[in-house]
Amino acid sequence: MGGSCGKKSDPESAVSLPPPPVKSAMKAPSNESNKMTDEEMEREAEAVKSQALARGKMLRPPTNNGGVNVHARRKSKSIMTQLAIKKFPLIRKAFDLIHDEWVKLGCEGQEKTITRENLGGALKAICKKNFTEEEVSKLFDESDLDHSKSIAFREFLIAVSIGYFIDVQSDDSHVIDIQKGILATKDAFHMIDVDGGGSIDHEELKTALFDSVGSDSQILEQRFAELDFNHDSSIEFPEFVYALISWVGFMDME
Repeated sequence: MGGSCGKKSDPESAVSLPPPPVKSAMKAPSNESNKMTDEEMEREAEAVKSQALARGKMLRPPTNNGGVNVHARRKSKSIMTQLAIKKFPLIRKAFDLIHDEWVKLGCEGQEKTITRENLGGALKAICKKNFTEEEVSKLFDESDLDHSKSIAFREFLIAVSIGYFIDVQSDDSHVIDIQKGILATKDAFHMIDVDGGGSIDHEELKTALFDSVGSDSQILEQRFAELDFNHDSSIEFPEFVYALISWVGFMDME
């Protein structure tokens, strides 16, 4: 952590330096005979180093077998950790507000869905904007991931997320909070999609989930399966939104 104050040193854990040399009562001769040779200086340096090694207190940051600075590794954060800290709270708040509107629409419960005909009204209630019939139809097709001809809450989040980029402007505080969460969702997607290709591949998700030190293949495969809804080995934005609901704490809310 930053700050100008640090912890007090533990006297017992401090590195013990060799005692200062005892000054001789005799005056040092003026000739060059008391100067240490290069070989003698190297031996003294090795002696100091050996003392430190013997106490287990090397005067440098500890490293692992690969020479990686342990302190630097502890400070490194994966992209997903950064998202959890900076973006997920905004996304969760937006999802909360969207779910409140979902309940007001009478759609509470996992079995409740919205049809193509009802989507326009539902989007207007949240975005405070009238969408054209063509826009509504396109949003419905993008959101109906399972092709069931109706959309559940997870899919409704997709429609709202994409719909918010169709010129939605409002001074309503709820709309602004939802907009912040949707923008955070978009930012999260682009942070993982490092090549800007418009989809997340296996390697990009691996980079996002883990730091440079190591990875867990089982967790990686599980997370990729959660995101890759249509099993085409790439994750599009709608799929990302669909899975994000559980990542930000909406595990069972549909």
